[in-house]
Order: sequence, then structure tokens, then C-alpha cells
Amino acid sequence: MTADRLARAHGLRAAGQGAAAERDCQGILAQAPDHPDALNLLGILTMERGDLVAGMALVERSNRAAPSAEKGYNLGLAAERLGDAAGAEAWYRQAVALDPRAAAAHNNLGVLLMERGDPAAGRHFDLALTADPGHHRAWINRGSLWRQAGRRLEAGQALQHALALAPDDPVARFNLGLLRLQQGDLAAGFRDYAWRYASGQVPLPPIRERPWNGEAPAGRVLLVQAEQGYGDTLNFLRFLHPLRRLGPREIHVTCPPPLGRLLAGFPAIDRLLAPGDPLPRFDWQVSLHDLPRLLGVTTMADLDMAGPGPTVDPALVARWRERVSGPAGRRVGLVWRGRADFAHDRFRSLSAARVAPLLVRRDIRFHGLVKEPAPGEMDCLTAQPNFTDLGPELADFADTAAVMTHLDLIITTDTAAAHLAGTLLRPTWLLLGFDPDWRWFLEREDSPWYPTLRLLRQPVPGDWETVLTRVERGLETLRPTDLKQIDPVLEKGDGTGQVLPVKDVEEFLS
Repeated sequence: MTADRLARAHGLRAAGQGAAAERDCQGILAQAPDHPDALNLLGILTMERGDLVAGMALVERSNRAAPSAEKGYNLGLAAERLGDAAGAEAWYRQAVALDPRAAAAHNNLGVLLMERGDPAAGRHFDLALTADPGHHRAWINRGSLWRQAGRRLEAGQALQHALALAPDDPVARFNLGLLRLQQGDLAAGFRDYAWRYASGQVPLPPIRERPWNGEAPAGRVLLVQAEQGYGDTLNFLRFLHPLRRLGPREIHVTCPPPLGRLLAGFPAIDRLLAPGDPLPRFDWQVSLHDLPRLLGVTTMADLDMAGPGPTVDPALVARWRERVSGPAGRRVGLVWRGRADFAHDRFRSLSAARVAPLLVRRDIRFHGLVKEPAPGEMDCLTAQPNFTDLGPELADFADTAAVMTHLDLIITTDTAAAHLAGTLLRPTWLLLGFDPDWRWFLEREDSPWYPTLRLLRQPVPGDWETVLTRVERGLETLRPTDLKQIDPVLEKGDGTGQVLPVKDVEEFLS
């Protein structure tokens, strides 16, 4: 009787009748309160209707009575959804201990380890694939590890293998797009980049009606939606210029508020919209990050700004003049970290302690531009007489841009500051991890996006020491002579200072 009722509960669950299946499980437990199979199924049903905590408690009771790899795996999934990475790891480890061929548990354990940089992640992906060569998600994750290690041929092969098993898997498609873009294959890369929404890596834009798919926009009104981070938005604004040349009547652009003041006068934008603003009438909408694909961007030459960038408010430039101090040719901006909630922040950010030795150069005035430093990390910088922390005073990107007009050089990790400095044509040294964001491509020390950027790359994963040694050597040759004004605001003759010419930036690190 109990076995029949349990079988019926499984059938009801498979048929989508969760409530009826729960009633059957509860009926079994009324007669046998510790029945492990009924507890397990009721726990799964409870989690499926959204009560993860109560569902986990039921599955844990079942697991204590009759441990199994499947229960450990399900408990690990629930713990992950609750944000308990340590708990999830413990459950996955129990699952693979009970069944060394539990491919799904090995894969998920590998992902947790990979996210914190534990090299044991690869072994678990390999064990997953040994147990189940058709586990396409393990192939995707193995590919990610190979890419991080610089083994890009193997990474591409792993992703292609995943797609052979699951041709429409959006994560594999998106990851392959990122790999292709990183290698400079822009046409195929931007095509696969369109899978970013389906992969879950990028949230869907708020407005999805009437998508623009490349139709002739002459005389029409386009709504362009910014997405992802501030740096991504600054980076992709350049594609509004070729869009404008196609003749739309108006281009309206949604914009995160910290960029609003800076972009208010961007020449290719007719109206800038903040979240919550009433929407104007529009014929089509498109994501800013879909423009390269729809406009046919295929070569590095297509990445050129090909039009003016943001205009820095002269009043703000004047207001910040007194706060940016130091001798001409010796004013350096310093950005050592980005937002900590960025998924790959550990690959790009440094601590203040790591960059503090640069301040030994007393003839240089350093200006900190980090708005969100780690708790307690600033003392090693603010104790130095040649350091000024401007981060707390920067209200938005318009302020940061105005500060940058007074700086001779910006040294930054891969944050929005790099894109802002590049867009403003400021001499910039960009410190990059071994597996950089695709926008910086591979091996090259210049950037097709920004002519004033110099890229300083880790030679092996995690090697910031070599990068910082190059910075120290570059600062030793920094000189104020033979300066050239290259910023549009400065060329107006407002007397705000001078910046290093591109040719000198290149000489510093030769």
C-alpha cells in the first residue's frame, strides 16, 4: 500500500500535480513519520514550490536515515540557491564521497571551487566527464578553466564539444562568443554574444517590444537601451555614431544615473532617459550591446570611435582645479579596484597595499579615484604625504571626468575608469589580469578602442608583481618635458593644465 501510494506521488509530480503529490507523501508520513523516501519526495516538492528551508529540512531528515548521492546533490542545489556556498560545497562533497561517479555533483562542486580560484576545480570537471562524457555543462566549465589558464585552443574545443552535445545551449554559445571576441574574431564573436540574455549572464532589458533587427532606420525613432556596467556603456557609445549616419529621426538612450551628467551633451543622443522617466514614442528599440552585430562590425578598424565622445563640463573642470595638485607632468590618478560585487573582480582588482609601494616616488602626486575601497584598506595610502583621496568627493562620472582633465596619467585596473580615461583620450596605463575581458584582446599592448591606452598584462595567472614592476619602471622615466595638450576641454585654452602625449606614454614602457 505504501509503495503504491509513493509511486502515485511520483506520477503526480511528473504530471505537474505537486499539491496532490504532497498530500500523498503526507499521508504516508502520518503512518510512518520517518519513511525516508516519502520525506525525500515531500522535501523536493516543498523546494519546488519555493520553500527551500522547509524542503531542505525534510530532505536532510531523509538523508540521515538513508544517505545517498542524489540527496546530497539536491541539498547542495538548495544551499546554493539560498546563497550558502560553504553548505553547498559540503553537500556536494558528501554526494561524491557516496558515489564517485556522481557527475552532476562533481560538476557543481567544480564550479564552486572555480569561483574562488581553487585549482582543484579542474579535477572535479574531469571526474564528471569521466563518469559522464555527455555532461555538456562540465565541458563548458572545463573550457572556462582552460581559457583562464591561457589554453584557448582546448577551451574552444571543449565548447564545441559541448555544443555538439547540446547545440542550443545558451551558456556554451555565449562563452564561445566571448572566446572568439577575445581572439579578435569580431563577426562570429558578436553573433554568439547575442546569446547573453538566454544564458542568464546578462539581465533582459526592461523594454522588449518592437526590437530593431537592422532594418533601414531613416526617419524613424530608435530607443537604445544601455546594459551591463558603466564601463560597458562608455565603451559601446561609439556605435551610436554609425547608427546616426543611417538617418534615424531621433535616438533616445536609456542611461544609468551616474553617467547622466557626463552624457548629457553626447552628440549622437537626442534624449537621455533615466530609469523611471516616461518613455517617448519610438518605432524600434535595441540594446546598445547589439549595435556592433547589427551594424556589421567585423574588423578592429570598425571599433574606432569615429565621432566625438562625451563633453566635459568646463565649470566642473574649473571647480576641480584646486583639488588636483602637484607639479606639471607629475599628477597621476590611481584606481586599484572596481566594484566588489562584480563576478570576476578577483581577477582584476588589487588591494591598496599592493599599489602603496608606488607612492615611494615623492616627486609624483597621486590622486585616488576609487569610490568604494575595501574596509580599512586606505590607511596605507592616506598616510603618505603625496597621496590625495578624491574618491569620497566624486559624485558621478562627470566629476571623475573633470578630475581626469587635470591628471597627466591614469593608472588603473580594468574598471569603468579605464573606459572613461580612454574615451577622454587621457594617457592611461591599464593593468590587466592574465585572462582579460574580451575587449582588451590578447598579447597586444595597445588598444583599438582607445589610442591613449597602454596595456600591461600579467605574464602568468596571478602575477601582479611583474605588472607593478613595469609600472614602477615607467614612473621612473615619467617626465614633464615635451608635453602636448590632447584633451578637447584643454584645447579650448581654459588653462587647466597639460597632459602627456601619446608618443611619450609609449616611450615610458618601451
